[in-house]
Amino acid sequence: MQDTLISMLVYHATRVFATGEDPRPSRNIHPLLSPYGYFHTYDGGIVMAVGKDAQFANLCRGIGREDLAASADFATNSSRQENQEKLFEILNQEFSTRSSADLLATLEQVEVPAGEIRKLSQVLDSSEAESREAVLSVIHPQRRRHFPGPRRRMADRWDNRGCTHPTPKLNEHADEILNELSAHRRLPASQEPR
Repeated sequence: MQDTLISMLVYHATRVFATGEDPRPSRNIHPLLSPYGYFHTYDGGIVMAVGKDAQFANLCRGIGREDLAASADFATNSSRQENQEKLFEILNQEFSTRSSADLLATLEQVEVPAGEIRKLSQVLDSSEAESREAVLSVIHPQRRRHFPGPRRRMADRWDNRGCTHPTPKLNEHADEILNELSAHRRLPASQEPR
């Protein structure tokens, strides 16, 4: 697990190796790019990823705030990083009057990567989850009822192990398991006591 977590810290680790400085907690924002992170809208929130100065200019044009791109405080990624709190406050104020759908449509038009923040229930019920068969429904034999659950993604395929059968009844497989365990514990014939 630690290997996985370390591999996910590529930006932070690069900063440590390059500067010797530990990163400070960064909330839900990118450590090197701005604006990049979570923003509030009228009816929820979006995540937005502005990776270049040209994208920032497009963002400003799209929301009718060209003055931000012209400001020395925000003209470059470095200046946006230095003034990040102020920029996020301005953008959250601008975005809070718009619906997520409206804002995402605007950002798509000006080619700024963004997506809606969804509740887990919305993700599980989405057309994307359905088309990717990310949720299975298992029928419980006694209750005659469907029980949905997420499938596990393994590399480039879905792993169906453990997902196609309902939860067993108490001790349903106890004999099989105990027999299998005792078979593994048996000594080879040459090592059995005489």
